Amino acid sequence: MRYCWLWLALVLLFAGPAGCTQAFFFSQSLFRRGELERLNRRLEGQIVDHTANHGVNRRFYSEALQSCRDLYVYLPPGYNASRQYPVMFWMHAFTSDECDFLKTVAPQFDAAIAKGCMKPLIIVSIDGTVDGRCQPIPKASFFSNSQLGRYEDYVMDDVWQFIHRRYPIDPDRNQHVLAGASMGGGAAFRMGMRNRDRVGHVMGIYPPLNLRYKDCRGGLLGNFNPNCMELRDDFSRQHLPVARYFGFIPIPIKILLNPLVSRQNSLAIDYVSSENPYELLDTLDIKPNDLGMFAAYGTLDQFNMDAQVESFAYRARQRGLEMTVIKQKGGRHDGRAAISFVPDMIAWLNQRLTDSKSP
Repeated sequence: MRYCWLWLALVLLFAGPAGCTQAFFFSQSLFRRGELERLNRRLEGQIVDHTANHGVNRRFYSEALQSCRDLYVYLPPGYNASRQYPVMFWMHAFTSDECDFLKTVAPQFDAAIAKGCMKPLIIVSIDGTVDGRCQPIPKASFFSNSQLGRYEDYVMDDVWQFIHRRYPIDPDRNQHVLAGASMGGGAAFRMGMRNRDRVGHVMGIYPPLNLRYKDCRGGLLGNFNPNCMELRDDFSRQHLPVARYFGFIPIPIKILLNPLVSRQNSLAIDYVSSENPYELLDTLDIKPNDLGMFAAYGTLDQFNMDAQVESFAYRARQRGLEMTVIKQKGGRHDGRAAISFVPDMIAWLNQRLTDSKSP
């Protein structure tokens, strides 16, 4: 009987908020229990835990995904709940999760705000993993509505409402930012273009901005040339590599695409086209002043995001749109490059946001 009471006590301790009592990865959570407290002692601001990553289940429930999800919220130095703040929603890369934000984005933004180089803002780190864990070769949600689940609705409905209800967010759309790295950066552009009534700025670090990119010789990894570019119309050859790690390890497209949509070529084309930021420029008729746009990439990107960003920027300029593009010579698709681009993001964003204000 005593073991039954012990089990009940553990359930009550780690169950978290009502309505979010799904099982979570208990051993992993206990291992990281003191991580957030140690980080907060080093920050001038504070990170609020809405996860089950640190020994207690504090997750929130997503109606779109019908599951409990993890979320971190960064509050700037001098945070005052009676004032309204700009907000940035951060979406992670393919092989990462919401925890990556704790080591990369949060410390740099916190230091910039403390030094007066960045206006105070609230930052939200969103979990876009499929099963709630970071895996070496995961299924990539791309924060998209697909057969994996309604991940875009999860971000723009569930996360959006949760944050706006709990935190003092400036209602001005020009104070709302979507940002991310790799798949998260592409999602930021896509969602921002679809939700221009709510979002003022989009930012991406090596973001996939032209999902159908190929050169006029049929190559998927060729450099961008405006006179030698086409849109890919055949996804049936799923063995073709979309990246080469270390210059020779191929990453076939089926690893990324098959979990999202049917293998039938026509359905794959329709899906990719509907999610492709390059094509959304035209289908959504994006106009000047609709969105502030920032993208950064390295010239040796293994996924050829350099060509994708350049082709997107070229089409944007053809439409008379302003876009800031930062290029790092020799930069790759990795964490080192991502961290190096954060100061550029901060400088760009600081010029576009306003200080917190009274309601």
